Amino acid sequence: MAATFDGCMREMFRRVGARYSEGFCRRDDWYRERSWTQGQEKEFREWMVAWVRRRHRWTKEMAEREATWFLFQYGWKNSPNGCLAVGRGWRCK
Repeated sequence: MAATFDGCMREMFRRVGARYSEGFCRRDDWYRERSWTQGQEKEFREWMVAWVRRRHRWTKEMAEREATWFLFQYGWKNSPNGCLAVGRGWRCK
């Protein structure tokens, strides 16, 4: 299961232009330093459900439940109005 977790974390970081590092994730509030749109989160969720289903031969319901929990626990914050998280602040167009 650790390989699945690492794979999901790597993909989540990749989707926001970052590189996954366990050291980075040991910091407090690391998940607040990046953000993504609701569309990006939805696309990641769809990818994760399909990937976990193939990897573990789970039902769609099991994979969806796991993706929901993963995003709740580790997911990036959603950006308001297309703004991007920069450090602990926001940069808007």
